Amino acid sequence: EAMAYDLSFQHLGRNDVFCIAMNDPTREYGRGPTQRKQNQPAGGAGFRAQMKNLARENPLPFDKLFLLDLYDLSDSDIAKGWSLLDWLMHTQGVNGEKWLRGFGEIGRMGKDSFLPKLRPSLEWLLDYRDGDAFRFLQEQWQESL
Repeated sequence: EAMAYDLSFQHLGRNDVFCIAMNDPTREYGRGPTQRKQNQPAGGAGFRAQMKNLARENPLPFDKLFLLDLYDLSDSDIAKGWSLLDWLMHTQGVNGEKWLRGFGEIGRMGKDSFLPKLRPSLEWLLDYRDGDAFRFLQEQWQESL
């Protein structure tokens, strides 16, 4: 979802398309446009700052955020994901891109094995092997805000 936000705002200057998971029978889909929530950022000037502010409010650590289903993401979850993607692109370069590709491949293996298989690649990306790599990612990301 974060990648979709970034691409649509980078290339279109707006986001009129939203992805949803259709596997939640308790939700209604296709209800049409609704009023923008007061804290939901709009595209254009100040968008990055608005998304970072919304992400900053999110207390959920990345190792919990990574396990959420698409239809369970809140506005601040999406903003935090976008902000992590923004941080990766600006600080990790090609290694960040390689990590994201691996992230997607590992994600196809299922939730039960996701975090244990993601941890070594995160340690490689951050060059950090002295503790909890997910906590270190959170700290590095927060410093960028």
